[in-house]
Amino acid sequence: MTADKKKEQTSHFSMEIANEQVSKELEEWFRVDELETLARKTGFIQRSTSRLTGSELFNLLTVEILEEPHISYEGLCDRLEARNPNIRLSPQALCERMNREGAVNFLSACLEKTLRKTTGKPLLTQETAWLKHFPRVLLQDIAKAQ
Repeated sequence: MTADKKKEQTSHFSMEIANEQVSKELEEWFRVDELETLARKTGFIQRSTSRLTGSELFNLLTVEILEEPHISYEGLCDRLEARNPNIRLSPQALCERMNREGAVNFLSACLEKTLRKTTGKPLLTQETAWLKHFPRVLLQDIAKAQ
């Protein structure tokens, strides 16, 4: 085996460990019931019949994409359906849901909570004025752009 191959395997292995650690940390910080409450509070979930829940969106955009950060909307939909066969969204529908104000507010609130956990400092004095510069989340479907 060449040195480059060994380096690549070691790098991939260490990335898997890091991804697993991030996944475990996020699961500890964000319980499903807390995510659902936050999704309703921020306006991401407005109806009880919503197929896509707050916890599913959060897991999709954090844990699920760690291994493949340049995944397409179609790939995201496939991962959603693999986790929950009752969720059948088209890539266009997922894009629309992710770019609505409620989704942006939900993900901003999740980011704020993450920052509180990781910095250990209360953000009450800092508030989140820096988040005001990001009015929405935009994703590019790289697989289709190439």
